Amino acid sequence: MQQAHHALAVSWVVSEAYIYPAETLHCTICTLRAFTAGPLEPDAMSRWRPVLDAARALPTWPQGAFRLKMGPPTLEGAAAIFRFEDDGAIAAMRSSLREAICSAGGVAAEGCDRSKAKPLPGTAEGDPPPHLPDIVHSTVLRWTAEPSESDLEAARAAFASTSWEPLEVAVSTAKAVIEDIPYMHIPDDPAHTWWRWDA
Repeated sequence: MQQAHHALAVSWVVSEAYIYPAETLHCTICTLRAFTAGPLEPDAMSRWRPVLDAARALPTWPQGAFRLKMGPPTLEGAAAIFRFEDDGAIAAMRSSLREAICSAGGVAAEGCDRSKAKPLPGTAEGDPPPHLPDIVHSTVLRWTAEPSESDLEAARAAFASTSWEPLEVAVSTAKAVIEDIPYMHIPDDPAHTWWRWDA
């Protein structure tokens, strides 16, 4: 992934574009609480840990390492992303999480549909419900200011001109982390990881 990130970073620079550092690239399986609501406190982690354990124990949870195929960067609204082809493992994780969240008394928002979502029982008033994305992706660029049409065209041209070989990424770990810096700009260290699954 670092090679793919480097190719994008050196091929295109616009002042209004912020290209994520390679070490921050990640795929979100489920957002337990958006960073805009603040990082999870210890009592929230205590509520979530048995839910994550229950999801991992379900027969639908992946039984081993899996692979994702990384596609070329594309512009999607206010960001540029790498989309991944899922071999079914992330869909299986999300299905397991959906079931475990429901069993615990919550309902996850899915994709853009938040109409039936509700937080786990015991969640503080006003805290958002969990969210299951409906795509598998890594954000690689965000605009720091409203881009001009010429900036957008430059981005599209740069992405189109970048030669791209699909990249396979082996995945053997999923983690629940404390996002105390927005957009997952956190160290990959034990202090930020409070739950994990290893294939």
